[in-house]
Amino acid sequence: MACEPLWNQSLCFEILEHLYLGTSAFGYNEETLLEKKIAFAINCTSVEQKYSKVGTLFLNLTDEVNTNIAKYFELTNSTIDQCIKDHKNILIFCNSAVSRSPSFVIAYLMAHKNLKLKEAIDFIVEKKNGRDVDPNEGFRKQLKEFAETLTKPKNC
Repeated sequence: MACEPLWNQSLCFEILEHLYLGTSAFGYNEETLLEKKIAFAINCTSVEQKYSKVGTLFLNLTDEVNTNIAKYFELTNSTIDQCIKDHKNILIFCNSAVSRSPSFVIAYLMAHKNLKLKEAIDFIVEKKNGRDVDPNEGFRKQLKEFAETLTKPKNC
């Protein structure tokens, strides 16, 4: 019996209170979002999904090493942070919840929970019950560069 590909599985994992990470099979289904009380979704795929009762931010991203995700870190971090402060559930999703969407959750954890890159990855793997988190090489490079900006002293 062959294993079903991740992108075809409807998976959702609670990373922090109000912050969820999921696959596109979960994220594209508004009914499942409403069952989880998801108020807002950040779609990290290249296929836009419209919802009638769920707010959305569509990033139109491909999982390629030359895709610039860093330009969205400030926007996604502030969106995630606002949802959490407002006690609203937010889902960040991509096809398999392995590379694109975890990269944005990693950026958030580094910026708002002061985790290092490896700590953030390990934290998400634990929350995903040991399932893979593997941002592509280009995303890892951008996350490392982002981490450096977080440790630099701010000018007065």
